[in-house]
Amino acid sequence: MEVRVGPVSAASVTVWVAYAQEVLATPGEHDVLHVDAVALEAFNRYLSEWAMLARVADPFLWVGEVHPERLEYLAHSFARIVEHLAALADHRGLAGAPAEGEEFYQALVASIIGALRSEHGSASTFSEQLRDRWPGLRSG
Repeated sequence: MEVRVGPVSAASVTVWVAYAQEVLATPGEHDVLHVDAVALEAFNRYLSEWAMLARVADPFLWVGEVHPERLEYLAHSFARIVEHLAALADHRGLAGAPAEGEEFYQALVASIIGALRSEHGSASTFSEQLRDRWPGLRSG
């Protein structure tokens, strides 16, 4: 299935990707739930790709093909990390991800949920669950 993120400002992508790379590289410091090696490798590959694209394209627009089952799997892992980080930030009274990366974050999450919603069956149902519980997701 096609996943399309953007167009958003390259600056927003750069800030959010740097934050996400730091979180994944220092899990103990951020108390991130364990992410299996397959998901971690995929996340790091996407982050690297997006960082490179943001350096050469403004506005940023990424289009990728992801098998529906793989997108469900990665979305589940991503949602668990975000939920954990949001709860941790709330508990500690700290800010979460940098505000300058919010435009990209919102576009990314909306793109994931939208792509899953376009599928039938469990992917569509899962997209509704994600939409209803995703921390900080703006409706729109």
